[in-house]
Amino acid sequence: MSQKIYDVAFAPINARLIKKSDRLGLYLKNYGISSCILKTYIHGEKASGWNGNINVNLPIVPIKPLCYQTSSNFFIETLRTVESTRTLNSNYKFPFKLLIVFMDRYADGGILTQTANRNKIPTLLFQEGFHARKPWFGGYQYNLYGIACMLRSIILKPWFGGTEGYRAQYAAVWSEKGLKDDMIKFGRKPESIFVVGCPIPRISINKKIKNKRKVIMFAHQTFNPWHSTQSWNDNFYYKAVSACLENDYKILFKPHPRHFDSKKINELRKNIENMNLNNKGEIEWVDKEIIGEDLLPKVDALVTGNSVTAYSSLRLGIPTFFIRTQFNRSSMLEDLGRKGIIIYLKNLKNFKNELKNILDNSKNKKYWKINGPLAANILSGDDTIFKQEWVKTVQKILNNF
Repeated sequence: MSQKIYDVAFAPINARLIKKSDRLGLYLKNYGISSCILKTYIHGEKASGWNGNINVNLPIVPIKPLCYQTSSNFFIETLRTVESTRTLNSNYKFPFKLLIVFMDRYADGGILTQTANRNKIPTLLFQEGFHARKPWFGGYQYNLYGIACMLRSIILKPWFGGTEGYRAQYAAVWSEKGLKDDMIKFGRKPESIFVVGCPIPRISINKKIKNKRKVIMFAHQTFNPWHSTQSWNDNFYYKAVSACLENDYKILFKPHPRHFDSKKINELRKNIENMNLNNKGEIEWVDKEIIGEDLLPKVDALVTGNSVTAYSSLRLGIPTFFIRTQFNRSSMLEDLGRKGIIIYLKNLKNFKNELKNILDNSKNKKYWKINGPLAANILSGDDTIFKQEWVKTVQKILNNF
């Protein structure tokens, strides 16, 4: 029995991206374009979005050379990348005509992008987040992990060379500004970039939960090593959480879905709780597999580095505090922060007072309720054109091949 060949295959790496892939594929289905979702987990099944009950409408196609049951580390990931790349390049029959990834150099997505390119299958990078990383020679930090990654990309160039965001042949971005500008500046050809509009559906907050105390959600991200040092990362969360608790707010602390190291999260949690034994507020530690957007009806404010949850938060008019990290900052967020279009935290000196000034002041809350959606449009583009432009982009790439 021959293997079915799909027009499009999505390569998600966490639960949120699995659901996004399902939604993107269903739009295509209405136009006769078949899609599937690739099931892969190079870091182990427990660290993947497939470690739980995932209900999707699209067919799920396991890529066996990229399915590893046990967890990994830097060295194991290196070995698995070499092993699986060789297997996929050795007469492997890919069951799709177009590969869509959300990361084209990292782990599963990077391996699939490289091997699909080699097998003359077109590849499309779908925008995921705010940043375009600098070319590889400027994208590493001078710490042990950064140096190890840089050496690995030089020594094992066939497997780890190239630049994130530039391995895929094409890119689908949300708007004309921000990521598109960065990609062109860093070397991607304009004709390889398609502007498809905002893919994030608007969600209703009609069922907003009325809280006895203000609720602040931390869309946690591990900033080190790419965006900060470990000490900067820890100190930020210590100080920011303490500031919220001192204001008698409740905190929803949601770990990033790709945060694999539960030991570090547990250590962060323990230290935060020990530092705030006498504070009046409270902390609820949320399962990392929960979708951040699903928590927004409970929230009065969001604190984030560059979580995609911020787009929905802004659209709902929820005050959204962006963090200015130690390095690898977003030029777009910097610019919008200077212009007062978003709340951009340059430091934590006045964070406690800023929170109180916005959340306890009806005039300021009204200002951000009006201006949040305007900021979301700048950051994420036009959501009214998405379905049409998305389908046209995929059709164009498929027709070219």
